[in-house]
Amino acid sequence: DHVEEYYFVRAVVVDSVPIAISPREIEKASYNEEELTRVKECVKTGKLDRLRVGNTVLLKAEKTNKLSTNFNPDPFKVVHKTGSEVTLRNRASIELKRNTV
Repeated sequence: DHVEEYYFVRAVVVDSVPIAISPREIEKASYNEEELTRVKECVKTGKLDRLRVGNTVLLKAEKTNKLSTNFNPDPFKVVHKTGSEVTLRNRASIELKRNTV
């Protein structure tokens, strides 16, 4: 009976004790994680790229008075992106370009 208890306790202890992982093993395990890939790209280029094709965005609305909303309630979808230039389209098929030169 004590032998079974010993092996049970040993198994619990072995599973609960943390093991040391080398930095190389951590890099290998996290190489393909999308969020870490974006962070690495941001550190490398110095730019944070949040907009991607397929994202839904809201456009800032012109303030007509102090009670008007800050954003147009009609969402737009990013359909094309080249550098900082973004092409947007809404449900009514209105297409806009932002950050064009």
